[in-house]
Amino acid sequence: MSKIWVAALLAFYQAAAYTIVHYLAFDMPGGALEFAQIYITMTLATLAGMMLGLFASALAPNASSAPLMVIILMLPQIVLGGALIPVPEFISAPTSTRWAFEALMSITGPGSDVAADLCWKLDPAAQNALTLEDKLKPIGDQPQGCRCMGVNMLHEESCNHPGLGRFRIPAIDEPLPVEPAPLPPEPEQPVQPENQSDNIAMAEFFAKLQEYEIKVEAYKLQVEQYQRDRVAYETQRAELQVAVAPAEGVVRNFYTNFPFMYVNKEDTATYYAKIGKTWVIQGVICLILFVAILYLQKRKDVV
Repeated sequence: MSKIWVAALLAFYQAAAYTIVHYLAFDMPGGALEFAQIYITMTLATLAGMMLGLFASALAPNASSAPLMVIILMLPQIVLGGALIPVPEFISAPTSTRWAFEALMSITGPGSDVAADLCWKLDPAAQNALTLEDKLKPIGDQPQGCRCMGVNMLHEESCNHPGLGRFRIPAIDEPLPVEPAPLPPEPEQPVQPENQSDNIAMAEFFAKLQEYEIKVEAYKLQVEQYQRDRVAYETQRAELQVAVAPAEGVVRNFYTNFPFMYVNKEDTATYYAKIGKTWVIQGVICLILFVAILYLQKRKDVV
């Protein structure tokens, strides 16, 4: 206990230094509540690290091997913490860094907008079936459509997710292109009368033929305008798809491999339950290490 209370004081100090410096040096999200939550998380993470060091000291057979034991025990904390590579939860669960990282990601909220988006709760087949227009239609209690899918995901006020800014293009701020109306049927060519000696019928035929030629010229202009409109429509949609598709791929990659990052901060019950869970688990890890230290020290005394 003479070492643990000193370690606890150092944890309080180091967590305060880390949190205060970050809030002074960076544009940290949230206010006083998030500051307190980050401070508590960092205190628990630092204390768990110090307890791990004391555990290594108690486990080492002599003073010279203690630093090596610390290195061996710290490597899993770095690799299995969840920030470097996706790791199954049952593998990373024993590491305190895993729960500290989950708490920090939940508090700072980079995945909050995605977690609140009903479109990301659809199965992959339904997501792939959605068009750009479908993603702007109201869904559930989201009148603006998908918050973090389609063109909305490239608006920071709608979807504030890391890594999406580089996909933003000017066309995102413009309305979606409207598909050109289909062309009307081609004018029907008048049929020449069977009796070409009938002057009245032939006169009517030539009048209709003249009118037909005028319609054909107008129809050609319609076709040319339709082709121009179609090219502009396809070009704009291609530009949007080029921006939206990789942006959705970035979110899908993190959403699939790092699901613990995503919690809806607007759902206060779920959010605080998640934060509380990470704190409790970090506390339990510290307690387990404390009991293990007592056991190893007692065993050394007996030996």
